[in-house]
Amino acid sequence: MKNNKKKFILSKDGFELIKIKKDKIRYLDHIKKKITKIVQDSIKDQKLTLEKIHYQNSKINDFNKFRLKVINKINNTNEFQKLIFNILSDDLIKLFGTDISVQKNINLVIQRPYDDSRAVIHIDAPPESVYQVNIWLPLVDCKKSMGMYFFRPNKIKIINNFLSSKNYDSDKMDSFSKQHGFNPNIKFGSYIIFSPQTWHHPPINRENITRWAINIRYKNTFSPH
Repeated sequence: MKNNKKKFILSKDGFELIKIKKDKIRYLDHIKKKITKIVQDSIKDQKLTLEKIHYQNSKINDFNKFRLKVINKINNTNEFQKLIFNILSDDLIKLFGTDISVQKNINLVIQRPYDDSRAVIHIDAPPESVYQVNIWLPLVDCKKSMGMYFFRPNKIKIINNFLSSKNYDSDKMDSFSKQHGFNPNIKFGSYIIFSPQTWHHPPINRENITRWAINIRYKNTFSPH
């Protein structure tokens, strides 16, 4: 896989890998601890870690329903919104100033090993606002196939040709992403910020741990929706 040590710049490449400052890591630690507690209480296993949730498949009849249950509990309070903003505030203020709006609900993506339910290569805007930025904040170390493929703007024509042909399946899409995209390793304590017009694609998680990541979007309050 390409890329892990390469420096990407949001304004040029459409995405950027940012390491969280040392004095703000405590907010991310607190988020992970709180979400882990929610999951442990739901499964009734106080020793469970997020990375090993797939070992509890026998206790979870409908995994998507379980994920939505966790998301609802996260969004029942504004505590998580505040913690996430504390992590991101310096970078967001540089982009937008102090008038910042955030999406109403935090989204949580959970991808167990070899789960093939995932999105195809896509962009988020339209229909979302082209003036926003998307944040992909992992709660575990995301290496190799636990990451996300991102495509530079100069790949748009190639992507459109590939998708318009309609001659592709899951394997061909993965091969295309490996050839033309970048899949940076994202350790716990870092995050990806990317444009909603940046094409991206999640591979099938072929590692032995479950991927957990927060998705959230921000924009200047007075820019068009």
